[in-house]
Order: sequence, then structure tokens, then C-alpha cells
Amino acid sequence: MAEALERLKAIVEAEREALLSGDFERLTALLPDKEQALAEVEGAGSTPDSLRDLHRRVERNQALYDRALAGVRAVIGRIAELGEVKKSIGTYDSAGKRRTIDIPKHAHLEKRA
Repeated sequence: MAEALERLKAIVEAEREALLSGDFERLTALLPDKEQALAEVEGAGSTPDSLRDLHRRVERNQALYDRALAGVRAVIGRIAELGEVKKSIGTYDSAGKRRTIDIPKHAHLEKRA
């Protein structure tokens, strides 16, 4: 059991390094090994004390996953915003109300400062 647990801890550490470096391909590659090691640990009759350190590491990685997902969502939102810039422009009228002006598909818009 100790060998399987140490192997799983090493995989969780590799997962952490991949998360910190943004290496999503490495995360995908680690998944089969992680699942196999987890099955071995589960089948070995682990005690709560032996799993405490692993649990802490997994929680730390979960926080990193959450942050990575938030970053990906922010990028997706920003890309969507940039796509909207090509279709319309936001401006304000004399009363301070926001207006959106649609840009015709073949029109050329010049921005001046």
C-alpha cells in the first residue's frame, strides 16, 4: 500500500507542476496513471492517517484547477468581446446613456483619438 500511495503522491505532484506551468496536455497524459494509482490505493485498505497528506495535496491542486478554469473562462470572455468589436461599437449619447452602433459587414471604421 505504501508504494501505491507514494506513486499517487508523485503523480499528484506532477499534476501540480503541470497546473502551475499551464501544461494542459500533461494533465491529460497523467490522468490514466492517476486513475490506476488511485484504484491501487483504494484496494489496499488505506487508513485516514495515511491519506491525510494526499488529501492536502489534492485539495491544493483543486484550488489550482479552479484558478486555471477561471483563467480560461476569462480568456473566452475576452475573445467574445473582441469579436463583438468587429460587429458594433459602444458609445454614449449626450444624456450619458450607452448606445450600440452596429457596423455594416463591409464598412470600414476608422478610430480617431
